[in-house]
Amino acid sequence: MAALADLEVRYQVDRERLEAWAGPEAIKQKFAAQLKESYQREREPYVQWLADLQNRATTIMGLHDTRLIT
Repeated sequence: MAALADLEVRYQVDRERLEAWAGPEAIKQKFAAQLKESYQREREPYVQWLADLQNRATTIMGLHDTRLIT
């Protein structure tokens, strides 16, 4: 979770720096697209890990609930 939070903060800071940069708009847009692609590529494994963790927790809770009933 901390790694994902760090990634989110770094992406936000990089976006703000890019927006404040006085460079040509076309270059800013190109850099913004590259930044977003990089962010999404780095973020995906964490999102997948969290989804897997949630699925496992749901399965465990489902099994736990079943045991309580019987």
